[in-house]
Amino acid sequence: MLAIYKRPINQQDITSFFLGAGNSGRTSLTNLGGANAAQGGATMKMGNAFNTTIFEVIKVVSTAVNGFRMNTAGGVFKNSRYLKRIEDIIRLDIDNPTMSTDFVGCYSLEYVHIKTKTKNIDLPDSSRLLLDCVVFMVDNAVNTTAITITLHATAYARCQADTTEYTYQGNTYTGILAYASAKNITIASA
Repeated sequence: MLAIYKRPINQQDITSFFLGAGNSGRTSLTNLGGANAAQGGATMKMGNAFNTTIFEVIKVVSTAVNGFRMNTAGGVFKNSRYLKRIEDIIRLDIDNPTMSTDFVGCYSLEYVHIKTKTKNIDLPDSSRLLLDCVVFMVDNAVNTTAITITLHATAYARCQADTTEYTYQGNTYTGILAYASAKNITIASA
């Protein structure tokens, strides 16, 4: 049985909490929002909050419908080898924190939705990442400069095999790679 860890109401500084060695778990971070909710999502100071933990599912239940903002990052989910799902939108399109190693070592990650503005997204170890998640990142990118989404070779192969038709600015593109390119986004293999 998985332990379920619930973070206290209105807790926005989760710079470090660990489930403990030998335990699997799920966490639900509830009622995040407050003053920042109207600006596009709850803001959390994350630090290395989930670094090397063995959570399988992280669900952030914010009072904002637009996901949660991270104003401090840096290895947040690094080495979370059992993490399969992050069940809310990670907003990098507002505060634009540095996210260079946040998903390194996330070997089991299948599901994460990220909105970005100018930050590259690196998911080099997540071979199970769903194509839907890559499509979400491309659909919701509000980049004004070129960005790169780096994927594990297996996840990248799913992108190469995609033949879905996407419409952007009145044009139709076949496959996620062509669609991303039209939005000045490079999808690369790690």
